Amino acid sequence: FDFIGNVMDERKQVVSQLRDYIHVKLGATEAEKLATRNFHYDAGITVSPGRYHMRFLVREGQSGKMGVFDARFTVPDLAADSMTLKTSSIVWSSQREMLKAAVGSAEQVTRKIVTANPLITGDQKVIPNIGKVFRRGQNVYVDFDVYDAAPDPKNANARDVAVKMSLFNQKGDKAFEVGPVKATQLVGTRPDAVPVQIQFPLKGLAPGRYVCQLNVIDVVGRKFAFPRTN
Repeated sequence: FDFIGNVMDERKQVVSQLRDYIHVKLGATEAEKLATRNFHYDAGITVSPGRYHMRFLVREGQSGKMGVFDARFTVPDLAADSMTLKTSSIVWSSQREMLKAAVGSAEQVTRKIVTANPLITGDQKVIPNIGKVFRRGQNVYVDFDVYDAAPDPKNANARDVAVKMSLFNQKGDKAFEVGPVKATQLVGTRPDAVPVQIQFPLKGLAPGRYVCQLNVIDVVGRKFAFPRTN
């Protein structure tokens, strides 16, 4: 597989580029399941705070088939004073995978790389569902970080973040709600970040498209965020 990516700022200037070639080795059993499985690729880049447009092209070397992926994302300025709580992008997934299950790598994966990856916890990795299409029998995981929650007055290493999640159907009716979910622990691999994870089953939801509304509250700092995603 060939991977080529550009990241552009709001002025459409390329601020970061990436190119990888990964040779995937499959055993006989894995090769038989090739038509029904997915491969997850990830890479890391560093950019300054701002709004960005990311575009990736993927080419499969044997058939020559290609695909393009576009996404926009924001890197918050943690130094800027704001009444709005700062959060990461929201990651949707239905799968966790052991790190040892990886079938290819563009470089030697060091412990430093693993530690810096926000999708990795212990020996497991979150596999994002980029298309956000799920089956009713699955459990859905919603992961994101809260960056600037105020310290608990009784414990400088603790935070008090409450999160409520609602799903609305195409008519605008609330179809599902969970929370408030409490997040209090800082993660050691990302400075002052509070990881939030919400898990829920889909078996009670009717097939269709939904809008997700998250209400994120920093109880101590009295800051709020209301990220919304389809």
